[in-house]
Amino acid sequence: MIDLSYIKIFFSPLVRLVDFLLRLSRQHHPALIPVPKKTIILVRLPQDYACSWGNGSQGLTQGMLIIAQFHATNYSRYDVEIPIAYFRRWFKKTKGFVSVYHPVEDSFGSFPIPAGGSSDIYAHFFVAPPFKKNGKSFYADIIFTDQFKNDHTVWREKFKSTG
Repeated sequence: MIDLSYIKIFFSPLVRLVDFLLRLSRQHHPALIPVPKKTIILVRLPQDYACSWGNGSQGLTQGMLIIAQFHATNYSRYDVEIPIAYFRRWFKKTKGFVSVYHPVEDSFGSFPIPAGGSSDIYAHFFVAPPFKKNGKSFYADIIFTDQFKNDHTVWREKFKSTG
């Protein structure tokens, strides 16, 4: 017969070490900030062509220039930056760039939206080849990603043709 007391003596320090490491990982670190899951609320600007598209080209490549204009309100405790946006239509995502309005400097750029503040944000996309003829509208999703890697999606926004 095998004496099980030796097994208990052998594994006891290992169990205590694992328990200590688990408790240490759950402790709050004051230098780290909690990452918010939702930071901004997006509302389409009221202009008729706030979400629009037109013909464009990049070199010899014909495509569509797509512009989306929104008002963003930051309701988190932190300044929020929106470094990237995606245009999504039928499972295809196109990466675009974002410009945030700075009210003091009266210009657009890569500015943060202050905690508790709001700002206008513009997203610009170039999609090639064109998937719509001039004069036709379409629906698509716009996804804004903040510095916390949270996605803020505007579902089924209507894009009007400017041509």
